[in-house]
Amino acid sequence: MEDKSVSIIIPVYNAESTLKRCIDSIIKQSYKQWTLILVNDGSTDDSQTICHNYEVRDNRILLLNKENGGVSSARNLGIRTAQTDYLIFVDSDDFLEKNCIENLLVGADCDISFINTARYSLDTETVCGMMTNIVENKCYKKLTGGVKSNDIFSAGIPFAKLYKTSIIKGHNICFDERIKNHEDHLFFFDYLLHCDSMYLCSEIGYYWTFRKNSNSLSHTIPSSRNMLIAAEGFMKRYPALFEHFNVYDQDYISRVTTEYGVGSYRSACYSLYYYKTPKIDRLTFLKEQVPVMRRLYNKYGYAPNNKKHKLIFIFLCLPIPVRIKDVLLSRVW
Repeated sequence: MEDKSVSIIIPVYNAESTLKRCIDSIIKQSYKQWTLILVNDGSTDDSQTICHNYEVRDNRILLLNKENGGVSSARNLGIRTAQTDYLIFVDSDDFLEKNCIENLLVGADCDISFINTARYSLDTETVCGMMTNIVENKCYKKLTGGVKSNDIFSAGIPFAKLYKTSIIKGHNICFDERIKNHEDHLFFFDYLLHCDSMYLCSEIGYYWTFRKNSNSLSHTIPSSRNMLIAAEGFMKRYPALFEHFNVYDQDYISRVTTEYGVGSYRSACYSLYYYKTPKIDRLTFLKEQVPVMRRLYNKYGYAPNNKKHKLIFIFLCLPIPVRIKDVLLSRVW
C-alpha cells in the first residue's frame, strides 16, 4: 500500500486557533506516503507563519501563498499543484483520526472511498454525534448497487473521501469559484459522474468541528445569486446522475431533487428579502424564476421539514402577479 501517493489539500484562511491540531493530525497518520499542500488564502492572522514553520520542519509539506479568493480558488490551486495518485480535502479547523488515510486506501482500487465523519464540539472538546452513518466496510464494484441504499447523493461534503487525481484532472473537475455555498456538492456530483465503484469504511476517520455560536460560512445566509447558480447547477446534473447510476425510483428522485435542487431556489428567494434586495431586482427575480420553480414543484414536489418553508414555496408557485407576491413576502421576511 505504501506505493500509493496521496496529496492532502488544506485551504487556510485565518485559522491560527485550529491549524496546529489539524496539521499535527496529518503528521501523525499511520500512512506516511503523503504530501500536504497548505494553501494560505491571504490570511491576516498568524496562519502563514504557522504553515511556514511546518514546511521548514517536514519536506512532505508544501506551502502556497495567494491573495484571498475563497475556499474554492484555494482548493483549485491545490488540485493544480498536486502530482500524486490520490487527493484528500481537509478543512483547516478539522482533524483526522490516526488511521484515516490508511483506512481510505483500503478502497484504492475503487473510484472513490468514503469514511465516517463525526461532529466535534470545540466548546466542549467532545464528539457530539455523527455526520455520516456508514454501518459496515463494503466495496461496491458496481456503484449502481450502493447509491440509494447509502444515500450517496446527499454526501456532498468534500472531506472524508479519497479521490483519484486522474479522474479529477482527466475530466477538468474543479470547484466553482463564483459561489461560496454548495460548490463542494457540485464538485462531488461532477466527480461521481465518472465513478463506477466505491468503498465505504465504517470507522470514524474525520472530525468536523463546530462552535455553538459560530460566524463560519456554514452559519451565514448565502446570497440569492449564489443559491440560484447552485440551484441551476443541481438541476443540470441530476438527470445525468440518475441515468449514470440507473436510479429510477421516483420517490427517491423526488426527495434527492427537492433536498438541494428545488430547495436552493427557495433559499435564493429567501435571500432576496433577508438582504433587502432592491425592489426592481426582486420583481425581476420573481418574474424569471417563479415559472421555473412552479415546473419543478409540479414535477418533484417540495416537502421540507420546516412547514413555513413549504408553505412559502407553494405560495411562490401560485399563478398570481409577482407584485402581490413581493408585497406579502416582504412582510413575511
